[in-house]
Amino acid sequence: MRDMTDNIGAVTALSAQTITTSAVSGAIVDTLGFNSLTFIVTAGTITDGTVAATLTEGDAANLSDGAAVTADGILGTLPSFAATDDNKTKRVGYSGSRRYVRLTLTPTGATSGGTYAAVAVLGHPSSAPVA
Repeated sequence: MRDMTDNIGAVTALSAQTITTSAVSGAIVDTLGFNSLTFIVTAGTITDGTVAATLTEGDAANLSDGAAVTADGILGTLPSFAATDDNKTKRVGYSGSRRYVRLTLTPTGATSGGTYAAVAVLGHPSSAPVA
């Protein structure tokens, strides 16, 4: 089996937390030195409502120039979770050209909500092995 450990970077995109009634924006991910990005989003227990993911991109480190990623910059489908998606993991890739990207999870119809977390996996490094 081939090893990819030294050929990827992993960044906490969204710390594990309960999302109830307000949108939660994750960490801004810097893609410098990498040529691919995939967000892995996982759900724990979901009691009610739905949660939908969106991606924001920009070239400013604080995303002051941030804009929603358009369909041509998304690989796959933006994940969404329903109350029946306990303990599921979903992913979405980013194929845009901006340096900084952020994942946001937005709940709808939730009172007690659910627990979610996300990791950004950076791949195809310009220089390997990745430290």
